[in-house]
Amino acid sequence: MKRPGRPPADLQEQFGGTCPICGANLGSAVEWNPATRRFDRPPCFRLEIGREDASGNHAWRVVVVADAAVNFPAAVSRVPAFVESEVEFVYLLCGDGHIFPQAEPGHARMRRLTDDRQRVDRWNMVAAVGAPASGKTYLLIRMVSQQLINPGNLFPRLEGGRVQRHRLNPLEQVPLSERADEYGRTVADNTFMSPTIGQDTRPARILERLIDDALDAIREMVRMTVTDGQSRASQWGLGLRQPLIVRTSSDRILTWTGIADLPGELFQAGQRNASERNKLRAYDALIWVIDPVVAASALDPLTRDSLGPGNEYDSVLDGSLRPGTTVEKGASAVRALRERTQREIGNTLTLVDNDYAVDEGRALELLIAVTKCDVIHAALRKGKQLEDIGHQGSVLRGVAAYLAWLSRRWVSGGQRLDPPSERLMDYLYGARSAQQRVAEERILQVSRGLLKHYSDHQAFWGLVHEGGEDVVDIQANGGSMSVSSRRIEVVSIGDHLDQSTVRGSSEVMLIRDVVMSALGCGVAYGLGHDAAIAAVLLNDWQRIRLFLCSPLGTVPVARKVVSGPAEIHRLEPLEPAERFPQMEEPSAALTQLLLASLRKARA
Repeated sequence: MKRPGRPPADLQEQFGGTCPICGANLGSAVEWNPATRRFDRPPCFRLEIGREDASGNHAWRVVVVADAAVNFPAAVSRVPAFVESEVEFVYLLCGDGHIFPQAEPGHARMRRLTDDRQRVDRWNMVAAVGAPASGKTYLLIRMVSQQLINPGNLFPRLEGGRVQRHRLNPLEQVPLSERADEYGRTVADNTFMSPTIGQDTRPARILERLIDDALDAIREMVRMTVTDGQSRASQWGLGLRQPLIVRTSSDRILTWTGIADLPGELFQAGQRNASERNKLRAYDALIWVIDPVVAASALDPLTRDSLGPGNEYDSVLDGSLRPGTTVEKGASAVRALRERTQREIGNTLTLVDNDYAVDEGRALELLIAVTKCDVIHAALRKGKQLEDIGHQGSVLRGVAAYLAWLSRRWVSGGQRLDPPSERLMDYLYGARSAQQRVAEERILQVSRGLLKHYSDHQAFWGLVHEGGEDVVDIQANGGSMSVSSRRIEVVSIGDHLDQSTVRGSSEVMLIRDVVMSALGCGVAYGLGHDAAIAAVLLNDWQRIRLFLCSPLGTVPVARKVVSGPAEIHRLEPLEPAERFPQMEEPSAALTQLLLASLRKARA
């Protein structure tokens, strides 16, 4: 009879031996030190969860994943009693507690259940980096809630190659459910979400809430079996948070995507968190969240007159910076500190062998999300232009820089494009033997045309939020013989979805992403990140896309409300006729960002 704790032969193959979140042991047996009769580092554990009794308690069993030479007894629940034939879910916990599903077809009950919530064929890890209160959590919770189905397609693809979402299993669901509940309160009663650092979804806390006696058993095992066991046990499961999870499949290949919503405090200057940041190097993609609201010198000339003078503008800032945070220090000091952190992230990304990313011979997806674009939209509605952001000419340079970078990658064979994008790149680069002057002239022509078109607030909002199809007419101004009028047809987000959810679509950049990225690069340049992004564009091992996002769909404003003897802050739409969207409501840019985050799932 196989002992419960012994790892099956395919465990190393399935999990790879290393936790994709934190780098701790996962899926392989930790070496036992015969001299000390202890493990040198915490092993991984198998957690089996059985039936729930009338009081809501679950039966469970925890075993150490160890080789045959170590015979450490399993721990089991007493009330309710553990019965192996009634096991419903099996998890593998890494050396720091991160929770992963494991298919265990040997359990009789699980043979009667689908294994889709247990099986994992490939891992995909994504991390969001950004300054405190940059809007990462609102961005991620709305992003992971976007659907991968185009309801407007009357003849959808039905074969197995289409990427489909799957239901999460109970422990996987916890981080998403907790954040979803908070977002729901924002919509229902204008309560703003708590900071990420205060929302504790570290593995130990998840187990503590659901099966606290199993957590006690695991810590006792760590104390008894690991060198320095007392200290290790007290810290077990209290490292990086459990990520938000998206499960997808294509042709019956199941991909587990973990999206780490990390606290902004982790990215403030200093070495204190350097070891934690270094773990992000192993991730498949980074989402760098840029908050335009903290860029006072770039944003205020665009928005101050547009969003209300005096106290009203202060309320707008307070709403976007997190209600109540400006009371003690003032908006100027809060913005300056956060912009410093934001710029520090950009500067770090430009360094060789930096904290977040390093060339390891594989392509890293760098997704740059400019969030809170509702404030830009509001300014455009008042007649402002995208080129009004930041120093004169910076936005134009950013759009042109991205188009030049993409055209070079396409010509060198480093980037596949859809036919509309290929036609645009073929025009931008001109004849491959033509002078560089011609390419520059055409790139600037198209960049000016894109900025003119999307400075119209309806066109901008269609790209960012509503997702309708659009046509951009680029005029041949200036009388140069090297340029000609062009027409760029931007497909709807529905058509974009249909093309992007086909297996194998991950390597092809579509026209909607090209336009979004070019404009996003322009806005990011205007917000003061020109040097950082220009440096990143020189890295051939990074694939860079940018997104203009608005998770709340309208400008939020902080309002004080009297509640008994105290005043509390509420987050409300600036415009009384507006409302915050439901979590699952479609948003074009967030859908594109989700698809980019799921690149491995679409391979």
